[in-house]
Amino acid sequence: MKITPDQIFESRTKLAKGLSGVLLFGPDQGMIFEKISQCIEIVAGTPTNPFMVSELTPTQIKSDPPRLTAELCALPMMGVQKIIVVRTATDSIADVFEAALDAVPMPNFLLVEAGDLPARSKLRKTFEGHDKAIALQLFERTEREFEAWVKENLREKQVQLEPDAETALLQTLLE
Repeated sequence: MKITPDQIFESRTKLAKGLSGVLLFGPDQGMIFEKISQCIEIVAGTPTNPFMVSELTPTQIKSDPPRLTAELCALPMMGVQKIIVVRTATDSIADVFEAALDAVPMPNFLLVEAGDLPARSKLRKTFEGHDKAIALQLFERTEREFEAWVKENLREKQVQLEPDAETALLQTLLE
């Protein structure tokens, strides 16, 4: 399944309906971190709630492959969907993700982060080829997009800067 980042993050129900997992990858690690945070909030509400979010490392997955499937299939303690996050994933554990995504039933949601992956990446193909998962390649923002993003975030936080201070902040962030 192929979908754009805007489509996946537009609403809570859009993400939850019909999807069991998302792979976020690309060269811009800052953007990937931001999208992971968004995704956690969409699925789990509050990212600090330890009953709603579980993180596994690639090392943990390699040493105990069934653990990922067990986490995804476990009934959530609070009766709502839990999110399982795996950071810095690589092709070496793609088979484990494939097995986990094929598990039925899966009440929880899998969110995987990887660096820049080529089209032939096994991990990328696992998510792109699965009917309940997607792979999203995130590209670096242009300078103009970055400025708009910073201004939007300042507005959301109700932070007002003098024009000179805003210009200085943007120049510093873009360096």
